[in-house]
Amino acid sequence: LPFQNSPTSFTIPVYVMTRDLLTLYQPSAPASDIRRFDLPDERFRIVLANLPASSSAPTVSAYDPIRNTATPARLISRQGTSATIEFAATDYPRLLSVEYPG
Repeated sequence: LPFQNSPTSFTIPVYVMTRDLLTLYQPSAPASDIRRFDLPDERFRIVLANLPASSSAPTVSAYDPIRNTATPARLISRQGTSATIEFAATDYPRLLSVEYPG
C-alpha cells in the first residue's frame, strides 16, 4: 500500500503480519508496559520497481510513529528504475520513505 507524495517521493507502510499476538518478548518489563509484547525488529530486503528514472540515488529512511523515532533503513543497490532496500520491521506499521532529488 504505497503512497506517492510527489513525483519523486514515496511512503510505504511496512509491518510483519503474525498471528502470535500474545508472545511475551520482554518478560522482564513491568506488567504495565504494553511494549513487552512487541515483536523484536526483523530485517527485510525488498525490491521496488517502476521508480523514477534518475541519475541520482534515492534517499531512504524509516520512521516508527508509535515510538516517534527513526528506524534502520538503507539503500542496498539500484539499477534503472528499481531499488533494493533493507529495513527493520516489526508487528505494527512503520513508514518507509524513498525520495529522489528534485
